[in-house]
Amino acid sequence: MAVTALAPAGCSSSDNGGSPAPSSSKASQAEIDKAMNTPTTLTFWTWVSNVDDEVKLFEQKYPKIKVNIENVGQGLD
Repeated sequence: MAVTALAPAGCSSSDNGGSPAPSSSKASQAEIDKAMNTPTTLTFWTWVSNVDDEVKLFEQKYPKIKVNIENVGQGLD
């Protein structure tokens, strides 16, 4: 499932005001498990319609993570 793979990788942060953390090292499985069980709200920008079902499946698997979907569209209005 694409949402599962992208959410943790694209939404990491550090203590520097929400900027992405440097990706100089890989996270351990224990760190990933901890992150997936930490209450979190993600904003998922997409241009793909009908991703609601995939997000619901992700939220069922990881109930402590809430995903807000924002369809940003494609190209110029």
